[in-house]
Amino acid sequence: LPCSRQACHHHGILVPADRVRMLSTPPSLANSASNGVWSEHRVLPRYRIVNQTKRCRGPPVIIFEAPLSGNLQKSDDPAVFNVATSAPLPAEWCAT
Repeated sequence: LPCSRQACHHHGILVPADRVRMLSTPPSLANSASNGVWSEHRVLPRYRIVNQTKRCRGPPVIIFEAPLSGNLQKSDDPAVFNVATSAPLPAEWCAT
C-alpha cells in the first residue's frame, strides 16, 4: 500500500493486540515532542498515545513498542497503574 494518510484510514494498520490497551481515563502519559514515533517512560516500554485529541472518536489508546511484562499493578506511579488496569481492545477491533 502507498504510504499515505488515506491508505491508513481506509485499510488500517496491523499492531499485535498484546501491545495495545484502551485507556478509560484521560491519559496521564503524553507523547514526547522528540524525533521519532516512541515516547519514553521509566517503567513502561516505549509507547505512543493515539486517539487522544478532541477531534478523535472513541477512547484514547496506547500502543507499546514491546509487549508489557511484569506486575504493573504494584506500581505507585499513576500512569503505570492506569495502563495496568486498562482494558484490552474489544474483540471487534481485532483482525482475525
